[in-house]
Amino acid sequence: MQLATAPIQAEWLRIARALAPNTVSGAYVFPLNQVFLPWCRKQGITEPEQLSSRTLDRLAADLLENGGARGPLSKATVHSYLRPINSMLKWAREEGEEGEVGNVKAQLPRLPKTLIDVLGRSRRDTTSSAGTASSS
Repeated sequence: MQLATAPIQAEWLRIARALAPNTVSGAYVFPLNQVFLPWCRKQGITEPEQLSSRTLDRLAADLLENGGARGPLSKATVHSYLRPINSMLKWAREEGEEGEVGNVKAQLPRLPKTLIDVLGRSRRDTTSSAGTASSS
């Protein structure tokens, strides 16, 4: 069974080749070829018109609940798999792809915000004066 979204994906990846090769192979090719297309085949999705935001949300839930070929996946990994799928579908919409595929978008898992401990002015002054005193 040939998945009808494969030509859309192939064209998008051809255009994406202008990016760094590692970016294309790691960030785009793997999620599309090894995650998205096989999942579509398992779900019986053969036409782009069968894709909906709800369908892609099922993909996200499936990845979070069942993991991948090597086991459980973190939210960050699932996020990194869904972003290129959303990018490809956005590109298809901009290229004039007809039907529902133009409005399809997966809900990305929320990632925790990383807080960076920044020294305030008073702590920074204390730290720098302590370093100066110890180097004397």
